[in-house]
Amino acid sequence: MTPIPFFDLVEKFQRWIVVSHEKPDGDTLGCGSAVSSVLRSMGKKVIWCGPSDMPQIYSFFSSSGEYIRFSDPRDVRSSLGDDPVGWFFLDLSDFTRAMEYIPRLSGDVVVNVDHHGDNTFFGDYNWVDPSAAAVGEMVARMFRDLDIPLSGSVATDLYVAIATDTGFFRFSSVTPVTFDVAGFLLSRGVDVAFLDDALNRSMDEGILHLWGKALCRVASSGDGLVVVSWLDEDDFRQCGCGPASTEGLVNLIFSTPKSMVGAMVSRDCGDVSRVSLRTRRPVNAREIAALFGGGGHERAAGFRLNMSPEEGARMLLGELVSHVLQWISSDR
Repeated sequence: MTPIPFFDLVEKFQRWIVVSHEKPDGDTLGCGSAVSSVLRSMGKKVIWCGPSDMPQIYSFFSSSGEYIRFSDPRDVRSSLGDDPVGWFFLDLSDFTRAMEYIPRLSGDVVVNVDHHGDNTFFGDYNWVDPSAAAVGEMVARMFRDLDIPLSGSVATDLYVAIATDTGFFRFSSVTPVTFDVAGFLLSRGVDVAFLDDALNRSMDEGILHLWGKALCRVASSGDGLVVVSWLDEDDFRQCGCGPASTEGLVNLIFSTPKSMVGAMVSRDCGDVSRVSLRTRRPVNAREIAALFGGGGHERAAGFRLNMSPEEGARMLLGELVSHVLQWISSDR
């Protein structure tokens, strides 16, 4: 699918709402920051927002000071008046990952840029490329091909989007295009030594203690094929941490040599738990998540459970083994 008509859309709207998804990661935030900065450089009024707080680890992003957490997206839309606006959704397979519905007014246009294979094509303009390693790769490629000048800080936003969504270029989603785009961003002034410190050496003692609790609870089934751990709300409270403190934890849990599925279960809100999944070929994380009403990528996906994290972890240890064995036997 060809990229969106970026210049035509920018010319059409003076006001833009850029949206990142709940429990935001580096991809949705890096893209949100970069797109917001570029639109502002073109003289546009921009609100960059999402339903969750931005993790402190990404406070160096070019537009981090402009990001706002909304409780009701209608307030964001009403703050821009009645004239039509453009909506930019970045890294959302469905708008419900940010809001229950889009409070659009007459004339508003929704732009959906994503790389999830289960995207619902909810926009007026949909640029969905499941072959892309990250939405950051897509956005950076578009800006490069359109000859849009990028500052070092905006290039850094997009480099982080790609790096964090590919496990720092270790995941199977990485292609030659990924490295080509990363090289382009490096040529625009990305400081990789700074990013290594900012992203990989930013844990305080509370986060280390929280991760320690999860690592102590790691359990496996199917002779190590399935590896699961969990954290409850008391764990976050005792360690003084928020939900964003678990980003990357599932990858560490999923580092045992035999594991085909790794799952991290943590409290979401009320009696609901959130599950982050990682898989190895041939096991498809997105298809497993779909069984529980979730979605994502082939190797990384997520869903929610109406049970406590401990109960959810126990259930998954039993449920996932049969799915893994089925995939292995069919090798699909």
